[in-house]
Amino acid sequence: METILILISGVASSPSNVSFTADTTTHLTLYWSPPTENINCIVKYIVKINDQQIETTVTFLSVPNLSIGSVYNITVYSQNSDNRNGSISELLMVTWKVPLPVSGLSWNISEIDGIIVIWEHEEDASRPLTQQFLISHNISEPWNTTTMNSSIILTGIKRGNTYVINVSAVNILGESLPQEIEAIIKEVSTTMNQISSTTSTTITTSSTFVFSSMSQETNTIPQ
Repeated sequence: METILILISGVASSPSNVSFTADTTTHLTLYWSPPTENINCIVKYIVKINDQQIETTVTFLSVPNLSIGSVYNITVYSQNSDNRNGSISELLMVTWKVPLPVSGLSWNISEIDGIIVIWEHEEDASRPLTQQFLISHNISEPWNTTTMNSSIILTGIKRGNTYVINVSAVNILGESLPQEIEAIIKEVSTTMNQISSTTSTTITTSSTFVFSSMSQETNTIPQ
């Protein structure tokens, strides 16, 4: 009598490392790593995006027709040749929105005619990646500039002027709400006996920098 051995394995483990990249304003690509347990006979993956299910045989998926402002809840699981579903991946939430605004916006004198603007930014992993920061100001041309850092030096300040600086975070969908700060550069006059070689003529009070209008062979700022 011939003996037939039938092996019944458990369901496949869940896909892992589910992530996405934003390709355009209406399109993203999903990626995931395959299961590591009970992977025999996996024939396809099923991707659930909100109430929609999409089947694929590879470990990535292009997703079109996205709407700015929408939230997409995404899970992935495998299916074998017996139509048995594997374990479901962890939930990936995609928030199809512009970045969160910057915070902690501040400024300080960086050099004779420049200021350094500093900010903080919290990256929301559910949103498309922040690509750069947009800085708009009325100091000198160009009036708009960009950086990938969380600070920038702007030159061309003049005493007696007030400058308005706006900073916003930008991703592929657009820019966040701008955050604004005002830099007031005041000019005051002083007398000779108010200046010494051991006293700086730059006085800091809140967000106001006061410069002496006199030029001495001390720590003054030249005209």
